[in-house]
Amino acid sequence: MTMELIAQEVRTEISGIVEAAKALQVVDHHALVFADQEFNRIREKKKIILSKLDPIRDGFEQEKKKVIAVIKELTAPCDQATEIYEAKILTYKAWVKKKEEEERNRLQALKDQQAKEAKQKEAEELLRLAETVEKGGDPEQAAALMEEAIKIESKPVQSVHVEIAPTLPKLQSVEKQTYHAEVVDLEALIKAVFEGKVPRAAIKIEANMTYLNNRAKMEEASLNIPGVESKPKDTLAKGRSKPATDIFGSNNGAAKGTAVVPLF
Repeated sequence: MTMELIAQEVRTEISGIVEAAKALQVVDHHALVFADQEFNRIREKKKIILSKLDPIRDGFEQEKKKVIAVIKELTAPCDQATEIYEAKILTYKAWVKKKEEEERNRLQALKDQQAKEAKQKEAEELLRLAETVEKGGDPEQAAALMEEAIKIESKPVQSVHVEIAPTLPKLQSVEKQTYHAEVVDLEALIKAVFEGKVPRAAIKIEANMTYLNNRAKMEEASLNIPGVESKPKDTLAKGRSKPATDIFGSNNGAAKGTAVVPLF
């Protein structure tokens, strides 16, 4: 039977069950027993529905797995190849940029050395001029020239920034720089959050509910964990219940005034 036929049949069978469940008022023992019967009957019906649809679903799952496997098979070589090319492109570009930086540093050092030598030459010329002036009988002018030479020597060299033209060709692929966070001191981060220096969103604190629920199941009302309370919850056992017969003498009791209409 196809899924469409199964669905059409089941839709007819389950029509109205939600409305009936909402309409039933459990206000006495009759209605309680009826609700219990419907609970178990509908639950069993769900199992039957799943038993019909599970094989179809499993078939779709198998087909889905096959499609995913084919997609992975056909795209994996593409991903692998592009990763290899990317690594080689970035490695070479990094090497070229390193060489360019080394050349820039070399030219920068050369410029700085030239500026230093020019400064020393200027100072030496002033000193020679001061010596000549002093021999010519003008000691005051000579002293002024010597003072100027000392100022020039003590003055730091003004470094001129050197730029070099990029040598890499223009590529179709665009390199972008991204950043990611790395926690190097978790304790410091947590402390900053609780001190209000960093937003609470910077850390994710969640209770381990699996652990807490297991403790609650074992310890029940005696659970004693700060900030945690053990809450009881009533549920119906998953095993099939036996028909109730003690109260009404039959297993088909229903609330008086409630129409009991088979839903399947």
